[in-house]
Amino acid sequence: MAAVDLAAGLAFLTALCIGLSTVAVGIGLDRVRADHEGSPVFAAAFVTLVVSLVVFWAAALARGVPVASLTPAALWPFVLAGVLYPALFRLLYYTGIDRIGANVTGAVVAANPAVAGLLAIAFLGERFTAATAAGLLAIVAGAGLLQLADETDADAEEAPTDGDGTDATDVIVRELAGSSARDLLYPLGALVAVGVGYVLISFGLDAFPDSVTATAVTQTAGVLALLAVLLRSGEARRQVGVVSGHRAGLAYFVAAGVVVAVGWLSQFAALGIGSVVVVVPLVNTYPLVIAAVSYGLARQLPRSPRVVAGIVAIVVGASLMQAF
Repeated sequence: MAAVDLAAGLAFLTALCIGLSTVAVGIGLDRVRADHEGSPVFAAAFVTLVVSLVVFWAAALARGVPVASLTPAALWPFVLAGVLYPALFRLLYYTGIDRIGANVTGAVVAANPAVAGLLAIAFLGERFTAATAAGLLAIVAGAGLLQLADETDADAEEAPTDGDGTDATDVIVRELAGSSARDLLYPLGALVAVGVGYVLISFGLDAFPDSVTATAVTQTAGVLALLAVLLRSGEARRQVGVVSGHRAGLAYFVAAGVVVAVGWLSQFAALGIGSVVVVVPLVNTYPLVIAAVSYGLARQLPRSPRVVAGIVAIVVGASLMQAF
């Protein structure tokens, strides 16, 4: 029982870390954009990834790196995965946060088990079960509810104000109201990147003895991919220069990189002592953590049942597809 309780606590810590890091990135983007023209998405992705890289290699070295297993044949799935997830994933995920907010972006990306599950069935020989089908339907239903919130709730509320004259529109609906359907392509792209990345990592771990070292390798590949972009793109270099001199924005991005890496490490620890059925549903609550933090910062209770129901449906669907 003690092991189950500890695994559950570590799993919830993972969800908390992912949620807090997402909110921190959103705040950091807002802070930098308020003082400088343009969006510093590339710089945010680069800084957080470099910080996470340091944390993971420190953890891998502390645990002991299986040097004999570091062969090209064993590492190629992690190198390829790193280009997709975290490098491409963070660029798309952070662009989604910048365009449609942390809440909807987090909820959409939380549906990645739909992609990973279907690819695992097709390429890794896993079975399509009743839980898989139920999870997929719940994810689709949740996405539909979020779309309904976008189309109806924002119009229905007509930007009401509280007694002090501040905007009282539901904070998540307000994020949706400022976005377009095209903006959803960014979190959808991130969803595909993480789904494919998970399958590659799962494939690689079948023949590799240490998940922390494997993740450190994927982080390294991701940093190298972003370095290649940095060397070729003047805009990327401009963003990194701006963020390097912006103390508040840089602090939020560094904190996000540390927190999300701690979240990953706590997830590994949770899976090491607890079952997938216990750990995965708790980890997948991170969109609810994002929503709770967002409402807390806005000092507001949820005003849109559709939004809350949509996020919950995606969380439940993702858990069903991963845990059973």
